[in-house]
Amino acid sequence: MVAVLSWWLALEALGLAVWPLAANLFKNLPDRGYPLAKALGLLLTGYFFWLLGMLGVLENTPGAIMLVALALAAGCWLVSRDWRQQAVAQLREQWRLILFAEALFALAFLTLVVLRAYNPEIGGTEKPMDFAFLNGILRSRQFPPLDPWMSGYTISYYYLGYLLMAMLTRLTGTLPGVAFNLSIATVFALTAGGVGSLVYNLVTRRAGRPSATALLFGALGAIFVLVLGNLEGFLEVIYAQGWLPAEFWQWLYVSSDAGGLFLPRLPTGGIPTDNWWWWRASRVIPGAIDEFPFFSFLLADLHPHVMALPFGVLVLSLGLAVLGAPARSLDAEREPLPHATPKSFDWHRLWPVGLSGWAPLLVGGLGFLNSWDLPTFGLVVIAAYAIWAYAQQEWRGWTWLWRVGHYAVVLVGLSFVLYLPFYLGPRISTEGLAPVMGNYTSLAHLLVFFGPFLLLALALVVDGWRRSREIKGTGILGLLAVGVPVVLALAWVVAILVARMAGLVPDDQVPALTDLTAKPAHLVVYTLLAMAALWVLVRLMLLPGNGNRTADRFVLLLVALSFVLLLICETFYIRDVFSSRMNTVFKFYYQAWVLLAIAAAYALYALPRRWPRWAGVTVTVVSGALVLAGLVYPLLAVPSKAGDFQREPTLDGTAWLAGSYPGDLKAITWLNEQVPGAPVILETVGGEWGDYSHISAMTGLPTVMGWAGHEWQWRGEYPSQREADVKAIYEGDTATARALLDQYNVMFVYVGTLERADYTPEALAKFATFMDVVYDVDGIVIYKRR
Repeated sequence: MVAVLSWWLALEALGLAVWPLAANLFKNLPDRGYPLAKALGLLLTGYFFWLLGMLGVLENTPGAIMLVALALAAGCWLVSRDWRQQAVAQLREQWRLILFAEALFALAFLTLVVLRAYNPEIGGTEKPMDFAFLNGILRSRQFPPLDPWMSGYTISYYYLGYLLMAMLTRLTGTLPGVAFNLSIATVFALTAGGVGSLVYNLVTRRAGRPSATALLFGALGAIFVLVLGNLEGFLEVIYAQGWLPAEFWQWLYVSSDAGGLFLPRLPTGGIPTDNWWWWRASRVIPGAIDEFPFFSFLLADLHPHVMALPFGVLVLSLGLAVLGAPARSLDAEREPLPHATPKSFDWHRLWPVGLSGWAPLLVGGLGFLNSWDLPTFGLVVIAAYAIWAYAQQEWRGWTWLWRVGHYAVVLVGLSFVLYLPFYLGPRISTEGLAPVMGNYTSLAHLLVFFGPFLLLALALVVDGWRRSREIKGTGILGLLAVGVPVVLALAWVVAILVARMAGLVPDDQVPALTDLTAKPAHLVVYTLLAMAALWVLVRLMLLPGNGNRTADRFVLLLVALSFVLLLICETFYIRDVFSSRMNTVFKFYYQAWVLLAIAAAYALYALPRRWPRWAGVTVTVVSGALVLAGLVYPLLAVPSKAGDFQREPTLDGTAWLAGSYPGDLKAITWLNEQVPGAPVILETVGGEWGDYSHISAMTGLPTVMGWAGHEWQWRGEYPSQREADVKAIYEGDTATARALLDQYNVMFVYVGTLERADYTPEALAKFATFMDVVYDVDGIVIYKRR
């Protein structure tokens, strides 16, 4: 309980430190950004701490973190009197909203704390990898941090999220095993606060005044994004009851690593009870991963796409603040600098009108948190600026295009420059784009995954068309808007034709590519969805003025972008080591879920209030039924994953080792307490997503080779030699072992449960001939080089 309280207080302190900055940065929003302050404070503190660590100015210590946080607080509270006055005025005028925001954050945080307490294990799936990175950063004196699974190298992954959580771990003095689970709760709560703020601001903009209703819809938005599941859970119940014919399930069937979606299992007459049935909800789309936020928090892998959530919402709020600025308030055409002459260049004008100096830092942070998010959420900010700028009557034609282009180039450029040390270091390598050839998303599977939101999203498009009927023509803008999806679809056709001519299309894929009832039909639907949303968005953009149209334009922007993302997943994918669209669908569907969920929450407020009664009731009832169906998944999955809450609760994610590896747990504790710094430790290599490499993962001490397949994903080359060398050290003769230990600068050799299972006692005995025994308890021996 002390750890939970200290962690919560640290987040509160970071939020309060930047409150004046948040109030200024988001002054165009009804809530002035208070619910976003915690995420903002965490990101800014982490950024400056990381940058100073990369430059060698600071070391990775609690004192350095505190110094950065205090300096940031002093800058926000003392430098600008105007900022300080805005924060004080907000406390006086919006204290009820502040209390609601704090209550929503606390409720979300404690909910996940309780859930993790009944299922805290850091084991299986990707958790050992996540924990290895967290501990590796804690072991690193400076940045970039060391890679615990490949000694001598730094992390080749987007690691800012791990750094932020490690920073909180150091700041609060929390044990890493507990900090891991508090980190999951933190991301959940920060996202809930951010989404609640965004939807509240949208509803308040639409209504023209703050209200309790807006607060409730803000909370509903958080539920839509974070708690709602897809329709797989609802269909699981129907399947278990045997209520629909076998032909329906055969039509819907998708083979997956969880045993198949619905088939070939038999109906049970109750609710799904087979082991990890809830996993199947993340494998609805053929040949792809299709997580959604609630699944991620239920699984509780502390992965970049999860940790980036609250900061993606932060950037969305930045976009709304840009779009909602009063007319010309972003402008205030600058006078030449005092020293400028008619013949001198005014460098002041290099900075785009309306671009906040903090915007590139927030947008750029997404590239370091989860690089997939930067183009999507950064595009929202640029598009919001474009829509706002078009509302300025003097900025039409080429002037408008110049303004938007200038803004986009500087924003994107600085988003990379500010994080340049990260981009200059080792990163995940990709091999460009490739056309999708198989495993397409049928409309049925799309409905299963996005079912709770699709109807409301389509209703928003129809509503936008109704509200913009006075626009008679869209001109070149409309043509460009509808042209984007068409170009994507035609580019796919051309790429496929070229690939077939070059003999690059596998024979088994040729029928799928030429079947006019399969891929082309689906592609037409996806293309039309994107075209319609973009065309209606342009029509709303052409309506004069901003006013209460800000919310409608912003929400339709989210819908249009979501439909474009879906179309991209059907046409092209980013090639990686898997050479499939698996990761592209995974990351883009995740983003589309967030965007559509926010839009759906707003739609439930706005549409019934301006549609004919029968239409509003119909949309509300049908959408409500789909939302209730989406709630079946979390209601059934939570007790299943938490073992019906029958176990003894704990937040220590390493406690499970006491049952499976009691001797190793004692050795891990000893290593964490007695071995400072980051000396190299050797442990055996083996399968991934299991128990191998758990010594390096649990301590952060770098080992010669951890999960080789993951290092292959991160670095683009399979480290087969290291795998072979680790086995040679354990299995080979003394001379071979000593030479390889020297080569990899190994200080400790670990002989534990897995090592004794993999190698003979005779092979392991050689280490005693040339190394010192520094630990020997319960059959676990740790040797140290002399």
